[in-house]
Amino acid sequence: MVTDGAGVPLSAFITAANAHEVTKVRQTLNSKVAFQRPDGEEVDENLCCDAGFVGSGPLIESFGYIAHIRPRGEEAESIKRDPDFKPRRWVVETFFSWLKRFRKIHVRYEKTLLSYWGLVTLACSLICLNKIFLIYG
Repeated sequence: MVTDGAGVPLSAFITAANAHEVTKVRQTLNSKVAFQRPDGEEVDENLCCDAGFVGSGPLIESFGYIAHIRPRGEEAESIKRDPDFKPRRWVVETFFSWLKRFRKIHVRYEKTLLSYWGLVTLACSLICLNKIFLIYG
């Protein structure tokens, strides 16, 4: 799943539950649908990843992204040093929270991949539409 800075989905695809996400980096980055800003201005694109992506930094940078890979235990150390530290959650977790509100997607009851993909696409479209209405009101 690729999202923008507000958690709006830019691309999605479905894999098996036992496929590790680091093996799908190339597929994820190739599936992105929005490549530039509408006004044509080029912007540095950042990609925030968890510790599972430690070895994939050069691959991510070959796609033109600035990789931000957080090592394991960094958050726990920050909490030990500063008890008032509030952990920063990744934006993609916000998207998954929105996606899980669609109960038919949260637990996969669909038998075929095509029908499940249709529901995921519909849910992503509704999330985008909701964000547009919130912004432009």
